[in-house]
Amino acid sequence: MDKRILINFPTNLGDVFMALPALDFIKVNCPGDKITAIASQATKDMLSRHSHVDKTILFDKRAGIGKKIKFVLSLWGKYEVAVDFKNTAIPALINCKNRTPFRRNKYPKNMHLKDKYLKLAQECVPGRQSSLPGKFILTKEEESRLDALKLPQAIFIAGTSLSSLKQYPYESIKALVSRMNKKYPLVILGKNSERDFYKDILSIGNVIDLVGKTQMWELPHLISRYAMALVGVDSGILHLASYLGTSCVALFGPTPPERSRPSSDKSVVLTNRDCPIAPCDMMSCGYNNVCMKIDAELVATAVENILM
Repeated sequence: MDKRILINFPTNLGDVFMALPALDFIKVNCPGDKITAIASQATKDMLSRHSHVDKTILFDKRAGIGKKIKFVLSLWGKYEVAVDFKNTAIPALINCKNRTPFRRNKYPKNMHLKDKYLKLAQECVPGRQSSLPGKFILTKEEESRLDALKLPQAIFIAGTSLSSLKQYPYESIKALVSRMNKKYPLVILGKNSERDFYKDILSIGNVIDLVGKTQMWELPHLISRYAMALVGVDSGILHLASYLGTSCVALFGPTPPERSRPSSDKSVVLTNRDCPIAPCDMMSCGYNNVCMKIDAELVATAVENILM
């Protein structure tokens, strides 16, 4: 008998991308079951377009207690399986017996999030591990608009993050672009609010400026078709590219690479080995983000080694 499965996804989009292999695992082992995703405002558009998600419901963590109670009551008795990647009380409050456990101290602190989410899924859905990711669905009109950009095969660069501590410094990105643009087309990705960060880099020759010109849910189409490799900091775009199987050069500073390094083939992680305090995992920095000052020549060499 087909089951109804509820999955409470992380609030952060980067963490959602690392949870998608667990979604793929659930779907391949429960192909006839209907999957409902609990999403945040930041993640609902991506999750609603994923081929393995049948329904997306929005949870607003800033809502008042009355609305939260109403939300939980709306789920009562509707699901046979509840997988909670956020470790909330929701699975226990909706009368679902097959649910992920509350106690999670058996997982190591620096365990890769992808592996942790997969282990949580296996608590409820025993089976074999899937290596077949789902797809992000676009309309034909959306695909046509993106293909009309006529992008060449290129190196994609995503040097910004929601956290300024994780950003690759402007001077380093400019040096990297100046080193590589004579040999490869370079596509710069980011939000419109990040245009000022890139300054004149966006007008350098052989640079294709897509900063603020695409939506996140459009990036799977572009990356999977046109990215030879991606250079990225610890951000949602990096984790999306890893999920898509794109080779990545990942630039890590304050966060431990063990938790979120890309798992795609040929991917490498670079850090500033001259920074003795990294990774610090801190929310602020008194050292001018020195851990992210990774030599651009090393980054360019890593990209070329991947392409070889």
